[in-house]
Amino acid sequence: MQLKWIEKKTKVSLLVAYESGNICLWDWTNKDLHSVACIDGGTPMSLEYDQCLGSGVIGATHESFFIFTINNSLQISITREIIMRTEGIGSCISRPDSKLYATGGWDNRIRVFTWQKHYSASKVNTHDKTSDGSDDTGSDHLLAAGSLDGKISLWKIY
Repeated sequence: MQLKWIEKKTKVSLLVAYESGNICLWDWTNKDLHSVACIDGGTPMSLEYDQCLGSGVIGATHESFFIFTINNSLQISITREIIMRTEGIGSCISRPDSKLYATGGWDNRIRVFTWQKHYSASKVNTHDKTSDGSDDTGSDHLLAAGSLDGKISLWKIY
């Protein structure tokens, strides 16, 4: 299960990706369900949402990851499936300027994509095991990626 607090139209909601593949947006104040979407196959392993774009990424156990949007009516839509050559996305993070996002894969690679067209801008291959955590500093555009190999890599992403 993956959780992410989001704010949309001055409402704070909880976005949840369940092991079943269901993605739910909960109204925290009224304890009510805004909307549900579902990814086909695979268990969600990572979840990221960019507030400015109203768009997010769901990494899963199979060879795809998913792009979704949340509209002003608080409805979730899976808008795109991006197929990879390898299975598993263990982490994803959006850069604070909403231009790029990064995924950390079970194949030990960090991949950087553009939000606009979801084009693969770069691949980083320095870890010996699954990349399972990542974060971005913001203004410095410094990406940190942690791995099961016990290493943390730091990358200056343009």
